[in-house]
Amino acid sequence: MKFSKILIALIIIAVALYIGLRVMSPDTASSKPAWLQKLDKNNDGKIGQDEFLALDANKDGKISQDEATAYGIPAEEWKKWDKDGDGSLSLEEMKPYGG
Repeated sequence: MKFSKILIALIIIAVALYIGLRVMSPDTASSKPAWLQKLDKNNDGKIGQDEFLALDANKDGKISQDEATAYGIPAEEWKKWDKDGDGSLSLEEMKPYGG
């Protein structure tokens, strides 16, 4: 009887540890939003200059909200990046994200 209680306790601890480790170290590829996986061509977790330029459909050196939306970037994400509020993203505004 005492042995079965110890065994059950050990199983519960093992399951809790397993779940805790899975939560603490998620698979980075699956934890990124789909639009970021699509944008981050080299899978380095950053938006590089070439990746930034791929968004610039009209090649004016800026990313409009329409260009970002067409790529699948949510509007609320784009608005966080538009630091100066001019309605477009410059490469300078993307530097904190690896641009």
